[in-house]
Amino acid sequence: MQKIIVLADDLKETFYTYIESKGFRILKLKASKSTYKGIAKHPDIFAFSLGDQLVVAPEVRKYFSSDLKNRLIMGESEIKREYPGNICYNVAQVGSFGIHNTKYTDPLIKKTLDCEWIHVNQGYTKCNTLIVDDQSLITSDKSIFKETTKKGLVCLLIQPEHIVLKGLNYGFIGGTSMKINDEIVFYGDVTKHPDFSQIKKFIEKRNLKIKFFKFPLEDIGSGVKLVIN
Repeated sequence: MQKIIVLADDLKETFYTYIESKGFRILKLKASKSTYKGIAKHPDIFAFSLGDQLVVAPEVRKYFSSDLKNRLIMGESEIKREYPGNICYNVAQVGSFGIHNTKYTDPLIKKTLDCEWIHVNQGYTKCNTLIVDDQSLITSDKSIFKETTKKGLVCLLIQPEHIVLKGLNYGFIGGTSMKINDEIVFYGDVTKHPDFSQIKKFIEKRNLKIKFFKFPLEDIGSGVKLVIN
């Protein structure tokens, strides 16, 4: 099995080293000029994982090596500079549900992903969703909380802000984190978040561990994984 994760190209080496130690090959995404600087390197803005294939925005295809080209499906949407033209791939898949502002979801993802769709007002859905497991998520967005709990998912609603996003006022919890094997890995010190005790309890209740790093908690765009059997 080959495990690949797409990450921004300017993260701390300690983070890259840790992810590689968990058996992942890292593909580094350079900044795109198609959208604003704060999210220009965020993988979850440009790609969506179908497991063993990625739906990608046309402009990032060049960053994938030749051995991965047959794992790519070109999305139908080009990323635009401003919202909502830059949210089309930012879908959160939680188990059998696809969660997004479905007015703007890339048409190819809608056609390809076999799921029940949950429409929410938050367009940066994946940015604001920490997917814990197939039934559980964490968010600071009230629309995501309301609509997912209606469908029987277990959702922890936390306080917004308290997360760095360079160039903007604050970032989102989904963009700070990613599930790596049996851990939720945070890019930064999640213990400084005011709701850390709830976050920790919620994750550990689901038999997962927490890994964090001793620098400010930052939204880097959640890593997009590709797993090839």
